[in-house]
Amino acid sequence: MAMSNDFWDHLAQNYPSFDHPQMGDDVRTMINLALNSGVTFDGARVLDIGCGTGTVAIPLAMMGARVCAMDISEGMLSRLKSDSKNAGVGEKITTHLSDWDGFALEGEYDIVLASMTPAVSTDAHYDKYIGAAKSWGIFVGWGAYKRNPFLEELAVAHGGKYIEPNNKAAKFHDLITARGKKASLDFFETGWEERYTMEKALDYAVNHLKRDGITPDMEKVHAILATWEQNGSVTIGTQAQKGVVVWKA
Repeated sequence: MAMSNDFWDHLAQNYPSFDHPQMGDDVRTMINLALNSGVTFDGARVLDIGCGTGTVAIPLAMMGARVCAMDISEGMLSRLKSDSKNAGVGEKITTHLSDWDGFALEGEYDIVLASMTPAVSTDAHYDKYIGAAKSWGIFVGWGAYKRNPFLEELAVAHGGKYIEPNNKAAKFHDLITARGKKASLDFFETGWEERYTMEKALDYAVNHLKRDGITPDMEKVHAILATWEQNGSVTIGTQAQKGVVVWKA
């Protein structure tokens, strides 16, 4: 299911920044896998599709890359601009408010990156993504699982089922190798926790239900939040496997 700009703008309020400890570990893992495959970021022109708050764009800019960062969310891009300026790399990153379908490519890019984004999810999206790469492509997607007990409980309470994202790394690896491209595929385990005020936890719950096409029953949402509340806040954790595909254009 396509996610609205409003969903991502809400998510941007609490989405991790590039210097978030767990996010930083994940990004360093991806970067190291790319470096081991022969990718060079210093001086490279990089397109970051669905860049979010700049969790990858900012570290790459700090390594000397010139990054074109694209996202559908003004909230995400606002965070990226502020963080990149504070990190001293604002001039190395240009931002574009756009979806992938409507984004105007400006020639080929040395490296094209799609990291944990549903923006690249259809055959047409893949064609455009692959065609934009001059030298290298990097795709970071989900591995075998993504578990979030809070969201699972919400979905079940509403008579539904927690919907795992479909941007799987193995699926893309099969696609890119079927097209004759040389590609590696590596998996790693990760997990993170975020603490929310009750107000923000309610917003998180409602928006994720809407994302999955479920109309929130506020009585049920409040009842679940009450069982998760500790000292006026709610801690929501996720455990997941991520996969990194590094491919040669």
